[in-house]
Amino acid sequence: MGADSGRDFKMIAPLRWLLWTLAFLCVVLTVSWLLTMPGKDIRGIWATDTHGLRLDIGRGTIDIYEVTDISCYRARRIPANAWLIRAMQDITLTRDGNRLRIDAGGGLTPIMARRTNSLPPTCPQTPAAPGSAQENFDVLWHAMAGHYAFFDVHDVDWPARRAALRPSADAALGEAALFDLLQTALAGLDDGQVTLRTPAGQLFSPATRPDWFADRHLVRDATLAQVDDLTQAANTGLLYGWAAPGIGYVYLAHLDTSGGFNTTAKDQADIGFAEIARAFSTARGIILDARYTPGGADDVALTYARFFTDRPLPVLTTTIREGQGFSQPTQITLDPRGASHLHQPTIILTSGFTAGAADVFTLIMRELPQVTLMGTHTSGAQSAVLSFSLPNGWQLGLPHRHTRDAQGAAFAKTGITPDMIVPVDVAAARAGRDTTLDRAISVLAPQ
Repeated sequence: MGADSGRDFKMIAPLRWLLWTLAFLCVVLTVSWLLTMPGKDIRGIWATDTHGLRLDIGRGTIDIYEVTDISCYRARRIPANAWLIRAMQDITLTRDGNRLRIDAGGGLTPIMARRTNSLPPTCPQTPAAPGSAQENFDVLWHAMAGHYAFFDVHDVDWPARRAALRPSADAALGEAALFDLLQTALAGLDDGQVTLRTPAGQLFSPATRPDWFADRHLVRDATLAQVDDLTQAANTGLLYGWAAPGIGYVYLAHLDTSGGFNTTAKDQADIGFAEIARAFSTARGIILDARYTPGGADDVALTYARFFTDRPLPVLTTTIREGQGFSQPTQITLDPRGASHLHQPTIILTSGFTAGAADVFTLIMRELPQVTLMGTHTSGAQSAVLSFSLPNGWQLGLPHRHTRDAQGAAFAKTGITPDMIVPVDVAAARAGRDTTLDRAISVLAPQ
């Protein structure tokens, strides 16, 4: 009996320790949750001014709804824990007077919301999934009508599209026929940020593609093969190396980061480009290659550009589609990063694939005196993009922000024209040479 009792005690003691530890952790988690859940001043229902969103903020969860004039779809439910939201989503919620301020990673400006008494009567989702052909058409049409910023730029009469194309209430269209119908509705918007995507991966954009679209991978691979020993800056889409003696080269695969839990995209971007700035501190010139950069996060673009100035500089003005008009202009200032800056002659290579945040990056950098643009015009896609879910689960992406340079000039549709126009040479790429890169090196070499 004595030996058995000793064995029982040895088994029970660790179990008790484990149970006490779990109980302690539960208490800690409960207390931390209570301390970080939204306060009374934030809890409630909020309607954003410009993004077509409603937020229902409770003690335990936050429900985020996408709202059009005819529909309300609960897009996400996240825990109502300020620390988790910041650590996992890079989102901060604060009060600004009688408004709710939403600072979301990736954006240039905060999203502002006003308190409202209730959710729209169409919530949580109308029409119900998967919806008829008419219902899917109507949600797409109203989302565009309420938020798309560039109908005038592309000379598209959106009400006329509805009158001509809206299917009848009893129209039975298969997925292929409905996809064709919605493509026709979006046709003529030469805008790469307008997209229609299915869960199966089918993607449509009405944008006109560059004439070398079919050879884009060949051209890119010829470029990368021409630069030896490229190094990737951790958690970024940046590859860097030496294009020639004294000529630094940076390939921007994308303007996103992958920093993980409890870190912001801006912080990871800052760390990544600081590595490049140190490597190129003695370079005679620098080439930034944005020809194949489809986009990313605007705040990452702004962070990279900070390394090229030693004084605050107004670079952008933004307005966002708001009801039947636009929000008041917001000026974006480029603030210097740290004490060390890259003042060497810098060439940015651009093309019709330079889009989204890469287009914004180009717009910012062209304000700097040491920067020259070379290549072909950018895509002209310089907006943030909203996403709306159709009843059948398809996703509509649409740009809702005008982005202008410091002087107020806009480049939607036309794109930014380089200082030095150098067409893409597909024949040279097939022979393993990038003639645009060669031209940039020859311009910088004598410096």
